[in-house]
Amino acid sequence: MIVVSKDKGNHCGCGCGGLTNISNKFIHGHTNKGRHFSEEHKGKISLANKDRHFSEEHRRNLSLTHMGNYHSEEVNRGSDLLI
Repeated sequence: MIVVSKDKGNHCGCGCGGLTNISNKFIHGHTNKGRHFSEEHKGKISLANKDRHFSEEHRRNLSLTHMGNYHSEEVNRGSDLLI
């Protein structure tokens, strides 16, 4: 169900309440929200991603993008509990 808002956007189809562009039904990344995949399908996704290789240029761009991003102390304390 698409609800058209007066503020030039649609509400996201997943039910989160976020606004999308007029031409979109979902916010980016919300199309599979709440969907559960079978173990067989998860295995197929895993196999497809194992053959995925990034070029040196792309890896360098990813590295530059993430430089300067640090975890907060709260996140670090949480990750210490996982070990």
